[in-house]
Amino acid sequence: MEICISNLDKNVSKNTIFDVFTRKSIGLVSSIRFVHKPNFKVAFVKFNKFYDNQLANDFKQRLNKNVNVYLVYKEGWFWICSIKH
Repeated sequence: MEICISNLDKNVSKNTIFDVFTRKSIGLVSSIRFVHKPNFKVAFVKFNKFYDNQLANDFKQRLNKNVNVYLVYKEGWFWICSIKH
């Protein structure tokens, strides 16, 4: 599965994204690709697999229903994640 994280701060790195999905035990990231815009960037994140836990299952189910997921990556800050079609 591939997801899109829109409107990322220009300073967010691939390591940051990988670490968040690892720390939250959502899934195993296989690749991350950025598209740079003038004031932000968009990330496309591919997963090898999703882990079998409540957060990962809820995350995947919402994406499969075409519902955006607001993923808190640090207190007070979130990413808007959607499924890439």
